[in-house]
Order: sequence, then C-alpha cells, then structure tokens
Amino acid sequence: MKSVKFLAVILFIVMVISSCSKKESVTSITSPNGNIEVDFILSNNGEPGYVVRHKGDIIVDSSYFGFDFKDQSSLKNNFKLISSETSETKEEWEMPWGEQRMVTNHHNTLKINLEESVE
Repeated sequence: MKSVKFLAVILFIVMVISSCSKKESVTSITSPNGNIEVDFILSNNGEPGYVVRHKGDIIVDSSYFGFDFKDQSSLKNNFKLISSETSETKEEWEMPWGEQRMVTNHHNTLKINLEESVE
C-alpha cells in the first residue's frame, strides 16, 4: 500500500507539468512519515526531473522526463519554474473487497507549475 501512495505522488508530479528553464531549481516534498523524499529538479537547460530518497538513501537518482508528441517538437527542456504549492490529504474510505476493509489515504502533494521559455 505504501508503494501505491508513493507512485501516486510521483504520477501527480508528472501530471502537473505544463511547461520548461535555464537555472537550477529544486523543490521537495516528503511523505507524511518523513521516510520518502522527492526532489523536483530543473537542469541547467530547463529539463524537468526528480530524485527520490528513502530514509536518506537515493533510490532514484536524477531521472529526467519530457513529452513526445506526434508531428510536434518534444517538450523536454527550456522550462522555468513559475510556482509550486504543497498540500496534505488524510481521509479514510471503505474497500468493497480484500483483507483490509477501511483504507487510509494519507499523502502530501506537490504541484509544480512550469512555463516553456521560447528562444
């Protein structure tokens, strides 16, 4: 269940990417228990990426990503960080099947707003 929450946080970070910068920027978020930390990074050429740590040990090192579209140029660099915001969710819901009836959904969210720099 913890890995599902971790993957949900990573997926959310990827989904909020809307554009790309020239300076090194770092924004971080940790899991509610503090064991997992995700650093959102922008390389010197504005390529978005992330680093993941578990209890201080790097488990995913400097992984960069972008978007490739058919008949369009790639969105993978020249981004700049416009803003970021964090939030926390803690709720319970009932699972209709499985070993565990009540499920706690407790996670922190990092929303990153990027803008593509056109040169």
